[in-house]
Amino acid sequence: MHTIELSAGTIEYEDTGDSGPIVVLLHGLAMDGSVWRHVVRELRTDHRCVIPTMPLGSHRRPMRGALISHHTASPGFRPSFWKPWTCAR
Repeated sequence: MHTIELSAGTIEYEDTGDSGPIVVLLHGLAMDGSVWRHVVRELRTDHRCVIPTMPLGSHRRPMRGALISHHTASPGFRPSFWKPWTCAR
């Protein structure tokens, strides 16, 4: 499991590291990225799959400075998470 440090806290994620287009797979409330395991198995042959464990109930590390729930999102969480995978076209 990889980690990325954001202003809101540390996020864990799986990265297949394969070449090809990047696909980010997000889970719902009180779940983790394992819900995508069958999809990842099919996509990983020709895609790079990134599966974060979002702070929506199944994350193992506390977030800083903000309550993360299905009602709120940490300021700047989404933009800072996507930045490493942003590709110029």
